Amino acid sequence: MKILFISDVYSWEKSFEVLEKESPDVVLLGGDLVSDGATEFKSLVPFNYQEYRVKVASYLRKHQNEIEKTRWGIVLNRIITRIQKGEPFYDDVYYHFKDDATNSLNVLLNRIFHDLDKHESLMKNTAELKKWRNKLQDFLDGLTKSFRSSDYFNKGFQMHVELFYEFLETAGRKTNQVYTVMGNHDKQFEEYDASRINSIPGCNEISGTLVDVNSYKLLGLGYDETHYLRKLKPLLKEYSGSPDLILTHAEDKRLSLISDFKPKIVLRGHWGSGRYVVNDTMFISSAIFPRYATLKIENDEVKSIHFYKFDSNKGYISEKG
Repeated sequence: MKILFISDVYSWEKSFEVLEKESPDVVLLGGDLVSDGATEFKSLVPFNYQEYRVKVASYLRKHQNEIEKTRWGIVLNRIITRIQKGEPFYDDVYYHFKDDATNSLNVLLNRIFHDLDKHESLMKNTAELKKWRNKLQDFLDGLTKSFRSSDYFNKGFQMHVELFYEFLETAGRKTNQVYTVMGNHDKQFEEYDASRINSIPGCNEISGTLVDVNSYKLLGLGYDETHYLRKLKPLLKEYSGSPDLILTHAEDKRLSLISDFKPKIVLRGHWGSGRYVVNDTMFISSAIFPRYATLKIENDEVKSIHFYKFDSNKGYISEKG
């Protein structure tokens, strides 16, 4: 059985190419499918959205004196200029980001002000630090509210959603075995619709459900089923020792409990990349975008694992896991 695993989708366009090239028997989608924290329409669009850029640049100017006391001081003017011009940072050394997906103004602000948190001369006591963080959070919340109400955001979001359901239809026709679980960002939007997913031939939303996939038992654990212990513990009591495979969207703090199900392998969205072991259980993650994973399972053994990514210069690249 050949599985294609995708989660935390930055952009759906490349997923069609992976599906066509790999011809899997089963497609597993590990959450954050209609939305993710750093989707293309969230992370890159702000550089083309004038109101957003103006607010961020003004906020940095307002706190310029404080910021100049941190490592960001020597590049602050360059950062502000590029924001004002709508120029994304990409691989600029001073920005410390290696991929387009994290090229977000919100991420930039959080990193700058995280460094201010650590600056002892600025933050002399807990109350002062809390007040500083609350001011930043209020500003970020206001940005998010403003951006989400814009036509620019809504057009990008709707396109992302449409491509997700188009991918489901395509994968459902090709494999008749597509399974999804809900991510933490999916749950914020009614566009992640279990009924709609289940209505597409070959597609199944399985958060909190144990299903048969060929000769294997697959357990779906969405974000809610792992984040909330009141949901996870009853599932653990009911299904411990039952699943061969787990498809999940789980935080780091829940990996140990998930391993208590005693599955052969866990395919995990939300965070992480590559293959790793927790309490003798193998985990596979492809959440560091844009990456995809395929694995072949035969006779209860994992025969091969490959990770795929797209390089702007080299194109489609395969890496053994």
